[in-house]
Amino acid sequence: MPSLPDLSHISPDDLSRLDIGVLIVIGLSALWGLTRGFTTELSGLVAWASAVILTYRFHAALVPWISPYLHESWLAESASAAVLFIVILLTLTTIAGRVGAAVRGTLFGGVDRILGAIFGILRGYVMLIALYLLAGSFFGSWTSYLMQGSFTGPYIEAGASRLAGYLPHSLQPHLASPPTSGHDASL
Repeated sequence: MPSLPDLSHISPDDLSRLDIGVLIVIGLSALWGLTRGFTTELSGLVAWASAVILTYRFHAALVPWISPYLHESWLAESASAAVLFIVILLTLTTIAGRVGAAVRGTLFGGVDRILGAIFGILRGYVMLIALYLLAGSFFGSWTSYLMQGSFTGPYIEAGASRLAGYLPHSLQPHLASPPTSGHDASL
């Protein structure tokens, strides 16, 4: 396991605007996770994934009921998918909120909140990686320029290079590719 870098020599004056933005995003995500708790966060994530999967599988069942009102087939399919997704998502997130509230009311409420904050930190990091990959696809070399002189940039680039390996090969040329030279962070 790699050791953590020594950051004792860094003063607040050394932080770039990117570093401050990264700290704000991760801090807000951790605070959101602390407030909601791990159970609610995980249940919410499962609710979103379930809503996407169930909508994909069953949206065609609503098309016959919507198509008399919408004469274009693509519009009827889109409307049925949107309606089904919203209904499923609202139902499942309501259940997730109730499960989270029940857990917070038990003796494990404090542990649930701390785990929620850790989940929030990880979610913030993944959001920053996704943002880096998307920004690289639109702005190209500007993302490399933005990362220069940043303490947090190498960690985002390292996470992006690891995540890019799991993405389909058809998407990889369109995303930001981290530089191969420079100071790389090991994760």
